[in-house]
Amino acid sequence: MVKGEQDYLKALKDAAEKHKKGFMALGILSLVLGIVGLFISVAVTIASTIIFGVFAVIAGILFFVEAFSQDGTGTKILMLLVGVLYIIGGTVMVVYPTMSAVSITLVMAIFLMAIGVVRIISGFMMRQESSAWIMVVINGVLGLILGALVYSDWPESGAWVIGMFVSIELIVQGITILAISSAAKKVTKSIKKSVEA
Repeated sequence: MVKGEQDYLKALKDAAEKHKKGFMALGILSLVLGIVGLFISVAVTIASTIIFGVFAVIAGILFFVEAFSQDGTGTKILMLLVGVLYIIGGTVMVVYPTMSAVSITLVMAIFLMAIGVVRIISGFMMRQESSAWIMVVINGVLGLILGALVYSDWPESGAWVIGMFVSIELIVQGITILAISSAAKKVTKSIKKSVEA
């Protein structure tokens, strides 16, 4: 192995080892937070709604600031209106998180059912073109069932659905990060052998 290639592999190995622990810690933290979140989904729902509301207010302020830098009157008015809507919507979410979560959950339930129906129809339409049509149909059926379950328990489901979805996302993210860390560990070992060769 030439010296330049050996130096490159050594630098790559050092970088992988340096960030490996932090990456694994992030994956474990995400996984633990997701599991804990499933048991306190109501609190996670309220916290998520408030955080989303804060981001909406910030986005509204940014739209306001950006509007005054626009030349056209129509564009300026449109951006100001969007800014106002974001600020009002965000403020409502922060002040009334439970009510907002219930409303968002209803929209989510309707959206899941609508997407489910579209996927089922699309799946059957692509029967002749692809063997994957059955997976599209199954995906659609699952979305439809999930949406129907959320809707059937609404408005009570508004208290926990968002928190449950956020927690599941954290668990999936944690597992993904840990899987990537594990793969990186194997790559590091392979590089180490190449460096030592």
